Amino acid sequence: MSVDLTPLFAPRGVVVVGASSHPGKFGFVALHNIRASGYPGEVYATNRDGGELLGRGALRDLHDGDQWPVEAGAEALGEHVFKSFIENKKKEWDMFRTAVTDFEINRYLPML
Repeated sequence: MSVDLTPLFAPRGVVVVGASSHPGKFGFVALHNIRASGYPGEVYATNRDGGELLGRGALRDLHDGDQWPVEAGAEALGEHVFKSFIENKKKEWDMFRTAVTDFEINRYLPML
C-alpha cells in the first residue's frame, strides 16, 4: 500500500490558527514568514476577533464562511482527530490570549 504524501510536503494551502496582529506573538511571526517566503499556496489566518491581518482578512473560526476548504483538514486528519484538534486549539487560544507576561506586568502595571 502506498500513501500519497504530497498534501503533507507540498500543500495547496496552510492555515495559521491563532494568528495575531501583535508582532511579538508567534501567530504573527508564522503568518508573516509564510507570506514573505513566497509560499505559492493559499494562506489563511484564524483568530477569535477575525478582522484584517497583514492586509488580508482573518476568519473568526475555521468554519467561518467558505473562504477555505474545511473538509481538507477533516480529510487529512480524519473527522474525529480534526474535531479534537479544533476544540483543543480553541482552549489553547483562550489560555494564550488571557495570559499576562512578565514583560507586560513590569512595563504596564506601574502605570496604573
